[in-house]
Amino acid sequence: MVLSACVSLRFGVAGGQADYLVRRGVPFRTAHHIAGEAVVLAEDSNRTLLDLTAEDLKPLHEAFGDDVTDVWDFHASADSRDTPGGTGKTSVQQQIASFREWLVEYDAATSPRSKL
Repeated sequence: MVLSACVSLRFGVAGGQADYLVRRGVPFRTAHHIAGEAVVLAEDSNRTLLDLTAEDLKPLHEAFGDDVTDVWDFHASADSRDTPGGTGKTSVQQQIASFREWLVEYDAATSPRSKL
């Protein structure tokens, strides 16, 4: 998918990194700040987040583990937001189904035949 390639090439997975830290008990505000520090680290070393290793990230916060690079998967990151209105596949499918139902109801309510 072109979108995931474009997002992955820069810093679109930084949010997944913050979520990773939150799941490990780091307050969101702190996790967001640390994710920003990781972006700066990558930029300063002329790399992307995908190029950073766990060893690069561990000095930023002790909550980083060897599994931190698992968050670089764009699809897994998007799917992890499986809440109403979220980007997870199940959530998006539910949103599409709800919108299709709304369109049918709207079409029925606004068609010229409904005014007879």
